[in-house]
Amino acid sequence: MSFSAFCIIFMFGALLLNGAVADTLREKISRLEPLTLHYGVNSIKINARDVLLVKGAFVSETAWGGDGYSVLVDEGRIWQFARTDDGLENEVIIWSVPHTEEDSVTSISFLVPRGGNAIKSGENLYLLRTHRNYDVTPYEIVPAEFSLYILQRREDFGIYIFQKLESLVSSGKYCNAEQAAFHELGIPLPDAAEKSVCAGH
Repeated sequence: MSFSAFCIIFMFGALLLNGAVADTLREKISRLEPLTLHYGVNSIKINARDVLLVKGAFVSETAWGGDGYSVLVDEGRIWQFARTDDGLENEVIIWSVPHTEEDSVTSISFLVPRGGNAIKSGENLYLLRTHRNYDVTPYEIVPAEFSLYILQRREDFGIYIFQKLESLVSSGKYCNAEQAAFHELGIPLPDAAEKSVCAGH
């Protein structure tokens, strides 16, 4: 087989694999629904275990404020913080970055299997992070990256961690993370994002 033929076959296989991953992530999201959260402590049950999801506002004098989320799992004697597996394992606060809201950079959604939002319960808890990788200014219209995580307990040290399942780059370009998640994955828009006029789709 010639080198050029090998390259063509390799590229074709990569495209097929990328399409399969994209379908898998979208299919997973289609079977989930976002939790409706209020500021303060939200009590939920995940796989019959008590979980606290704390939402707080980070107030800033600039446009770079946002919301922070911490997840605690009842271990009987203690409540243990959950972490993420993307290089910040000691980080126990998960941040959204709304910037001016019209050009939000990072949005956060917690999801459970469909039907679980009404009863605040589910077999698993998922985290969806939508992030726009702009170059210079948040006003740029760029693709967004979706990263889906699942809350799991590591058996070695008993650490709770949001384990990354998959990532996907949006097919469209956006200057609002919530608009990207809405148009590409069907995640409902918050009130501020509904007024956004700069999202590309």
